[in-house]
Amino acid sequence: MRKLSLFIIMASFIVTHLAFAQTAPAPVPTPVEKTGMKLIDSTRNIEFSTPNKFWEINTSKFSISLNHNTHFDAHVTMKKSWYSDSTAKEAYDKRKASLKSYLPGAIFVKENEAVTLSGNISAVSTTYKNPSDLKIIREIFFIHKGMTYELIFQAKEENFPKIKEDFKYILQNLKLTP
Repeated sequence: MRKLSLFIIMASFIVTHLAFAQTAPAPVPTPVEKTGMKLIDSTRNIEFSTPNKFWEINTSKFSISLNHNTHFDAHVTMKKSWYSDSTAKEAYDKRKASLKSYLPGAIFVKENEAVTLSGNISAVSTTYKNPSDLKIIREIFFIHKGMTYELIFQAKEENFPKIKEDFKYILQNLKLTP
């Protein structure tokens, strides 16, 4: 019985590692003349561009994040959502309900805002202030290639006006292709 258990554990370990080995590697950002960085993720068919050299792009199998090198509290993250929905509105509704339960002091600045990404992808956005860390957070929910994604922009309230145009550039230059 003990040998069988050991065999099952070893087989599970091997299968798990083979599955991870077959996943595509995280994309690598490349410098772009006159701007910052560009990241083309051919696995997810997503392209990010940063407006200047102050942004750094980090990638993993699960998310793409952009961090500002001067305003260390300014971040942009795109990740697969925990929610598995057929519409962006469904993902938005679930997120708003969870925000109300775990962050009851959140001050909603904009709610249920319709956004169009990359020319033709419908998304739903919410913007709120987190009173505990004084951050302004904008979360955008969308469906791309059958997956629900969250695109999150955040910065401390005092730095938000300084990087607002950068956030706008990143959002306008986001490309999602079929």
